[in-house]
Amino acid sequence: MIKSNAYRGYSLRIAVGITALVLLMAGGAVAKSIRDDATGGDCTSFGTWNAATKTCTMTTDLTEGIQIASSGVTLDGNGRTITGSNILQSIGLSLPGRSGVTIKNLNVIQFSTGVYLSNSNNNYLIGNNANSNNEDGIFLEYYSNNNTLIGNNASNNGLRGFELSHSSNNNTLIGNNASNNSIGILLYSSSNNNLTGNNASNNDFGIFPYISSNNNLTGNNANSNTQTGIYLQQFSNNNTLIGNNASNNGGNYASNNGFYDGIFLSQSSDNNLTNNTAKNNAIWDFYSQADSLNNIVTNLEIGYTVISFESKDIALRNASAPASDPANFQNIGKYINATSNSADSWLFLNVSYTESDLGSLNESTLRISKNNGSWITDPSAFANNFGVNTAENYVFANITNFGSIFVPLGVISTPPPLTNINSCQDISSAGEYVLNASILNSGVSSCINITSNDVVFDGAGYTIDGVDTVNTYGVYVYNSTTALTNVTVKNLNVTDSVLR
Repeated sequence: MIKSNAYRGYSLRIAVGITALVLLMAGGAVAKSIRDDATGGDCTSFGTWNAATKTCTMTTDLTEGIQIASSGVTLDGNGRTITGSNILQSIGLSLPGRSGVTIKNLNVIQFSTGVYLSNSNNNYLIGNNANSNNEDGIFLEYYSNNNTLIGNNASNNGLRGFELSHSSNNNTLIGNNASNNSIGILLYSSSNNNLTGNNASNNDFGIFPYISSNNNLTGNNANSNTQTGIYLQQFSNNNTLIGNNASNNGGNYASNNGFYDGIFLSQSSDNNLTNNTAKNNAIWDFYSQADSLNNIVTNLEIGYTVISFESKDIALRNASAPASDPANFQNIGKYINATSNSADSWLFLNVSYTESDLGSLNESTLRISKNNGSWITDPSAFANNFGVNTAENYVFANITNFGSIFVPLGVISTPPPLTNINSCQDISSAGEYVLNASILNSGVSSCINITSNDVVFDGAGYTIDGVDTVNTYGVYVYNSTTALTNVTVKNLNVTDSVLR
């Protein structure tokens, strides 16, 4: 089946499924089979058979394919290789309607499809290499459910590294590698699969759920693909993406039209994306279009900026500073380039920050501002809800007017007033006070009386000198009605009295 979808004027052709895979081996016939009998079928012609464990261990390479003809058997490739002749629709290793089978340590090369499971459940594929095949490396089709694939490599194949197709559900893929394919991992009309810690890098597309829902993608890498890292297309809904990395994609951007984004959603809704990274992609770090609704993105790292958002039909990426900060404002080093993909696009954006980002800013004044050639510091001009959550450290805006770089800005805090002191007195207001001369023989019971919160008294190395009388104080910090806080006394010498 061939699907063709237009995007940015480019037609994407996705070959999905092989509806009439014929088991063709080298020479055009089924050459070897493994079954649960006294000799393991043909096992003893290319390996050893252990009837007690139902295990066939290869001892020689083959130039013809193998069919697993019984459930519950194990094929240990023992590092050996099955090599085909690039015959159309040929299969290296086939499991038709089998269960409880383990395939491990096997190399399969130069077939149309390296390893093929059809209507096969509860099987294990561990540590196999399915490389340099014309179409698929490892292909699960037609209700192949509850299979586990661990540590396999499917690279340099003509179309897909791994494909789960036509209701192949509840499968688990852990720690597999798919590189230098057209698509690294394709899920086609398949649901409730778990992909954890896989590498789908250096393909055209990394991980590609297509009409596939309720899948879990956790801790996968989809980096340095020539087009898009993670692409959810056409009713791929209710998927969960946690801790994946889709960065540095779009390496072919200068050569032709196509898809060059980190994470791309098309007609895919109600997905949940948490703690993912998408940065340094050729066009957009995140892109959604064609009525992709109710997707929730939490803590997406784009460059040095971490954002959370809900949206409809938007594209965004990390940006650099668009211009110098406007007067009396200062940025916190977070820049987001966001644009709309439809007339009714919207973006409810949260930008996270840390206390160290604030510098001299007044945190409560943080707002998302907009720059489209000039600064708009009043967010009411482009957002219908905005503000800052100082308890959870994020600044937010519900953006409905796009085509700009959005930047959290805050008002630069005015430093506290600086007051010079050269005589004994009361300090009853917040601020910074500096002694600019020594006070000698003060003759009072307390020279400097501090009765306010938020006071800095800097002695600047000078001296407050009393008259050596009992219960006299150089500096006395006290308020009879309240306990004082945030009072600092520094760089002061006190003689003939005490500091209290």
